[in-house]
Amino acid sequence: MNLKTTLALASLGMGMVSTSALAAEDTTPPGHEALEEFRNGAPKPDPVQNRYFTKKNRFDITLFGAVTPTNPYARRFQLGLRAGYHFSEQVSLQFRAGFSPDNNVADLKPLTLTLLQLAEQQDIDDFQQPLRKSLFTADFGVAWAPFYGKINLIGEAVANFDIYLAANAAVVVEKDYWAEKSAESVNGAFAATLLEGQSVARPGGSAAVGMNIFITQLIALNLDARVYLYPTSPLQQQNTPPDEAGPNLALGYLFNAGAGVSFYFPKMKPRLRDF
Repeated sequence: MNLKTTLALASLGMGMVSTSALAAEDTTPPGHEALEEFRNGAPKPDPVQNRYFTKKNRFDITLFGAVTPTNPYARRFQLGLRAGYHFSEQVSLQFRAGFSPDNNVADLKPLTLTLLQLAEQQDIDDFQQPLRKSLFTADFGVAWAPFYGKINLIGEAVANFDIYLAANAAVVVEKDYWAEKSAESVNGAFAATLLEGQSVARPGGSAAVGMNIFITQLIALNLDARVYLYPTSPLQQQNTPPDEAGPNLALGYLFNAGAGVSFYFPKMKPRLRDF
């Protein structure tokens, strides 16, 4: 066997080995992927491409203020803090606490004063209007942000935002008061005074819906609406006899609407082309 024949046989053997290796690596028939796509449809792409703001593996701290419009007898405002950790772009663990300052009679709404004046006009002696103030709320739970989007603001700028839902275990601290006509008028005007009751911490739950509007890759504006439900006791006149007190359990309801500024850390990793 001469040299040319030997080289030809060696080349043929190497080609067969390469073909066998490729066949072992890829056993998919030609056109299989196209057939699967025809049968099942094309895979769905990520609905949002090139996220401006990512939250995965980051913490956030939010400073917020809120108002409680559901109390008909007393004005309630909140200042507070929310802290969270984001396991992914959609799921996070959140803790939120809000404190409501007690301004005594300055918190009373016009309805309370009107009721006291009506009682005085009708010569109802020793009339007291029971009312309740929320002093503190705290929730701990999970937030889910399934919606991320961008909106063009008047053709001048693009705002990036997400919308979240939250479910939490919660505690509400509230205090009972009884408003009555003051023995002394203030500058000749009708005045009221408050008799204080006890503060009680009531466990319950809360649900929230909110929006984050991303300003920079570190800062976002936060809008939040939150409902608290918890077992409580009905409002009663002071020193009501037990046999006249009626049911001792009621469903407490508290609604907070607030806004704040969120700070995210550590610094966001550089964006990839697609997320």
